[in-house]
Amino acid sequence: MAVPSYAEIMEKVQEGTLIDAIFNRYWKSDYSEYGPYTDTLAQVHNDGAIDLVEGVSEEFLSRYTDIRRAIGKMVYASLLGKLNIGLPTLLAVIERLYEPVADSGDVSQVLETWCHDRSDRVEQIFKSVDAMDSRCERFQALTAAISQGVRSDTRRHGPRVFAYLSNPNQTLRDQALAGLRYARYDDDEKWLSAINALRATAEVDRSDSLRAALLKTIFCWLEKAPKPALVALHDLALEILLPVTPAVTKEIAYTLAHRSSCLTPPLWQSLLIAVGGATLQPYDCSNLDLFLGRLIDAGGANHAQDFLQSLFLRDDQSEHTLSQFVMTVEGLLKGKPGVLNSWVVRWLRTGDQRLCTELHKGFLLGQEAPHQFVCEGSSFDLKPEEYGFIARKAVGHFFAYPIPLATILVLLGTSAPSTQRAEIGDLLYDPVLINYPSLAQGCLAPMANGDGSTAEMISAAITRLNSYMNGIDKARVLALI
Repeated sequence: MAVPSYAEIMEKVQEGTLIDAIFNRYWKSDYSEYGPYTDTLAQVHNDGAIDLVEGVSEEFLSRYTDIRRAIGKMVYASLLGKLNIGLPTLLAVIERLYEPVADSGDVSQVLETWCHDRSDRVEQIFKSVDAMDSRCERFQALTAAISQGVRSDTRRHGPRVFAYLSNPNQTLRDQALAGLRYARYDDDEKWLSAINALRATAEVDRSDSLRAALLKTIFCWLEKAPKPALVALHDLALEILLPVTPAVTKEIAYTLAHRSSCLTPPLWQSLLIAVGGATLQPYDCSNLDLFLGRLIDAGGANHAQDFLQSLFLRDDQSEHTLSQFVMTVEGLLKGKPGVLNSWVVRWLRTGDQRLCTELHKGFLLGQEAPHQFVCEGSSFDLKPEEYGFIARKAVGHFFAYPIPLATILVLLGTSAPSTQRAEIGDLLYDPVLINYPSLAQGCLAPMANGDGSTAEMISAAITRLNSYMNGIDKARVLALI
């Protein structure tokens, strides 16, 4: 790994092989070194020692069709924006190097670097866009120009930028919104004026892509806008998020996963409710899974459970399953026992077949070691008659998982009134211990040795099991006489 000096680069210039050296990775510069590497290359070009643009001709590029071409493109992505060249020349070399645009990130890097702190270059792009140069649209040059323009001189470029929001070309409207995400205004009035401009755009165009772009801009502004503007942004987001179409859903799910810290509780709750009725793609589920896991860690398990319950019970017979939400399930299984206990009891309490099925498929099926429910931090606000109902639902749905079944019954028995505890003890004996007698010497043994009414319930069930097993032994002996 090395960054060549000015003198070393000039040696290749004199040999006439500099651009070949770049594409062949002659100095073996690492990607992390491209900054200083291309600074020196740009200095050589800007000093007039060589034209690093003209040398990248179609004929030259035809000789590089393998990994060396990819290396050259990465170096030039860091280099081109640093060169003292005009926009037509820049667009032409981008066209040669990167068309068809497979990696818009490279092109964006070039254009943003070229525009950085250069209002004259921002204006050049505006003029080229207005002249309908199709390359500007393909390369998303307007986004680069606006993002740099509003960073460096919002006052100068603001009116021109907002004019693009009413452009008849939807692609340009989308690109203008993408660039506006970087805007920062110096007083409340300007923020509110900018928000009103977004609202006016939404009133004219309700397309899926534009509403998604609007939401992304709003979510970016929420991270930096002053308090008076936050309410207006919140209201605007709620105005445009419905109907929740695919692009809108994708943007909401991504924001919940990666920008939720800037969302107020009312806003993220509204967003979560909205996507609960949408068609979710796998990447949407992955992002929502990340958000729900963090929400549970922050004490919002009830909100997470409400969302998933609504998702699973949708009228369209949702095909989503709890097992799709890997981080959520893992967080519940490894987190505070009381949170998981409440979640399980709550869904068993509904008696809904789908929710009860999700419990055993999501939390029990495929686990390397059987989950054992523990009583720590658990309290249930149940009516006396609900204990027996929930216990029977557990028997019906967890019967193939003896340890989870036995321990959830113990958990219920811990908080049940005496009459209902006896009922649960009956179920613990039959059918649980009758079918899984090894539990008496396994997970239930230490619980039976404790003090209190729950230990008494377990001991009574084990005593009945022992009596039953003794009876079977005597019957076998009698059968042999």
